[in-house]
Amino acid sequence: MMSTRLGRFGLLLATAALLVPTITTTITTAASAGPAAIEAATFTDDFNGPANSGIDGSKWQFETGDNVNNHERQWYTSGTNNAKLDGQGNLVITAKKENPGNYNCWYGRCEYTSARLSTASKFTQTYGRYEARMKLPRGQGMWPAFWMLGNDIGSVGWPNSGEIDIMENVGFEPNTVHGTLHGPGYSGSGGIGAGYSGPNFSDGFHTFAIDWAPNKITWSVDGNVYQTRTPADLNGNRWVFDHPFYIILNLAVGGYWPGDPNGSTVFPQQLVVDYVHVTTSNTGSGNTGPITGLAGKCVDVAGANSANGTAVQLYDCNGTGAQQWTVGGGAVKALGKCLDVTSAGTANGTPIQLYDCNGSGAQQWTANGSKQLVNSGSGRCLDVTGNNSANGTRLQIWDCGGGANQQWNVPGASLAKTESVQAGPTAAQLLAKVSSCQQISNGKYATDEGGAATIPVCKTGSAVHFTGDLDIDCDGVRTTQCNENTDCCFYNDTAFHTSTDQPLNAAQLPYVVLPQPSGTWDYRSQGIDGGDVVAVIYNNKVEYAVVGDTGPAGIAGEASYATAVDLGINPDPKNGGTAGPVTYIVFPGSRVNPIEDHGRAVSVGEQAASQFVGGGTPPSGGVGQITGYGGKCVDVAGANSANGTAVQLYDCNGTNAQQWTVGGGAVKALGKCLAVPGTANGTQAQITTCDGSGGQQWTANSSQQLVNSGSGKCLDATGVSSANGTRLQIWTCGSGANQKWTVPSA
Repeated sequence: MMSTRLGRFGLLLATAALLVPTITTTITTAASAGPAAIEAATFTDDFNGPANSGIDGSKWQFETGDNVNNHERQWYTSGTNNAKLDGQGNLVITAKKENPGNYNCWYGRCEYTSARLSTASKFTQTYGRYEARMKLPRGQGMWPAFWMLGNDIGSVGWPNSGEIDIMENVGFEPNTVHGTLHGPGYSGSGGIGAGYSGPNFSDGFHTFAIDWAPNKITWSVDGNVYQTRTPADLNGNRWVFDHPFYIILNLAVGGYWPGDPNGSTVFPQQLVVDYVHVTTSNTGSGNTGPITGLAGKCVDVAGANSANGTAVQLYDCNGTGAQQWTVGGGAVKALGKCLDVTSAGTANGTPIQLYDCNGSGAQQWTANGSKQLVNSGSGRCLDVTGNNSANGTRLQIWDCGGGANQQWNVPGASLAKTESVQAGPTAAQLLAKVSSCQQISNGKYATDEGGAATIPVCKTGSAVHFTGDLDIDCDGVRTTQCNENTDCCFYNDTAFHTSTDQPLNAAQLPYVVLPQPSGTWDYRSQGIDGGDVVAVIYNNKVEYAVVGDTGPAGIAGEASYATAVDLGINPDPKNGGTAGPVTYIVFPGSRVNPIEDHGRAVSVGEQAASQFVGGGTPPSGGVGQITGYGGKCVDVAGANSANGTAVQLYDCNGTNAQQWTVGGGAVKALGKCLAVPGTANGTQAQITTCDGSGGQQWTANSSQQLVNSGSGKCLDATGVSSANGTRLQIWTCGSGANQKWTVPSA
């Protein structure tokens, strides 16, 4: 967004007073794409260090003072009061409502403190990929940013130096981030940029990046490209993004754009940064080596023939020149020619060939954090036709999905860090949450038939979990990987089916097998069903799968071929799998529809896991009133116990319609459960017969919110109204008083 962030010397000095921008586009659907061809790292800070330690002074410097031109309200400090490491691999920039140093701001005595860091005298670079993984603050008046300024600002001034806003967010738009260019003739309210609308960016970590090349800058969020800018966008004004820039991280409080904090703003607020990574320009020569994919086989030029139009295929790795690929500048080359989409096609199934390099979109590829190679011209992924690993299988482009036949290991590409694109918690965070076991099974399970029963099923909050091994399940659709020849026990069906009533495809869909219901444990008793999301954790990696099949009643610890591939486990059903430990965390009521949509499973899983790790616990205590906005009570309309009766705000009156029993994740009145029949914003709350589903499960977090487990959204007073009869609903969690609830204590 066309921000008012400007360079500064000594104190924060600016050259123009800027207003809320007028040239902006909000884009809600992004192209599926990712980072440019990955090359050498030039700047890396993973913020590893002891808790409460300061920033690395060899990489960052503090910029202190206030900012009158933006009308920001904070004083930027140095030291660890407002910026320090948390000991968990994160930098935490904290905005506080305080003034211990008795600082004076442009408006008088400062009301807030925060921090602003830059690499101005430490690191600058022209072109490359600039990426940060961050969790944003929330609340009115918050203004976090990840941005850059030209290093010639001291001589040419702003905006002639240029400014690249990689990510900005303002608190009143918790679901939107902005990317913007500022330069001569297009600064402040005239900046050129766009907004990207997605989830609530304060609910979890997200990756924000630009790919900067000569005369071209591309912005992405979580690997989704949402805008590209070139000199053609500047209405004839000068493109100044051709010289070194430095990086800035800051959290402002108040200002022209976000407005000032108000009574709903909770302090302190934090901008949590997992890492900042910068790689070299994507115009270099790149790295050379084999590209490996499905079943460990190599991308190969058929017959080592360098003629235009030669097929590109999958083949046993053999070290020949036909399998030596140079990755750089967005191109992928072998035998002196480029990996090319035939006839510059964009349709699913268009075959891949070798062709003279021409720089067209058909020959431009990006490697993303999901290990996919995305073709820039079509937005589709390099794909092994038919998910077939046989020698000679032709490569093609296809809609990007989660299958192993679109996973590639690119020479020199640092793509292995799951956390670099994962928006949910880390493996360590999830494992810490389930480190103890409240056993809910009547007995224990074995890892293999005839083995000792040592695995209990446990529950923490509303999540169900167990830890064991991982055996390979190949049941379902018959494929090259999964059939009677590859698996002695192959069965051509699964307990749960796709949206077209077909068995699941174990080779393509990450899914988990649960024990059949028995006297030991019945998964259905916890509200678990097919399609519910499971976080599968192994070797510091998290894979989000779905409940897809059931297995022997006495065994636990089995998942699909695709799950194993994604976790780096040998997927061979004859001799693959791992003894573990593998931890399975099931989120009841988190159903993915359609069940075969792995991307949806990842999104829902990250949200459920973030809520789980974030401290949300099932409300527990006793019986009493739930009070909220305007001091009014959560009330069953008309004291009517019929299914579907509205739940509303009303003057507290002590009747049974306002007496709620809380426990086990449920919130009950008049013998029925507080429930929502859907997951969309605005779905209205009601009471209905208790069934343990996710729509009836609630967690109370430290922000006094009641979060619905099935949707991940908060109980909300519609329209921020406290009038009697105001209907309650679910809505994306924010910081408003209309989502604050006091639950009866024991």
